[in-house]
Amino acid sequence: ELHSLLMDDNYLTYERGLPSQFKALTNLKKIRLSYNLFAGELEKEHKVLSGMTQLTHLELESNFLSGYLPSSIGDLTNLVYIYMRRNEMRVDLDFLKGGKLKDLFALWLDSN
Repeated sequence: ELHSLLMDDNYLTYERGLPSQFKALTNLKKIRLSYNLFAGELEKEHKVLSGMTQLTHLELESNFLSGYLPSSIGDLTNLVYIYMRRNEMRVDLDFLKGGKLKDLFALWLDSN
C-alpha cells in the first residue's frame, strides 16, 4: 500500500492533467510531482485527485498545468499543504468557502 509518491524533477510528461493510472493511488497521503512537464487541465478528463481522500500534501509546483484549480480540492479534508504555484492555472478560491480544509497550513498558488 503506497502512502507517498515523491517524483519531483523527473521530466515526467503528460498533456491532459495527471495520468488516469494515478486514480488507483487512493491511499496516498503525500503526492509530490513538482518540477515535471505535466500540462493540461486537472480533473477535466480523469478525476484523479478527487479519489485521493487521504492526501495531506498536494505538491504540483512548476509544471504546465492550465485551466481552473479544481473545486474538488476543497473536499480533500485532510490537506495540510497545497503547493501548486508556478503553473498556468486560473485560481478561484471558492473551494475554501466550504470550510472543510480545517487543517490547511500552507496554500501556495502564486505565479499562476
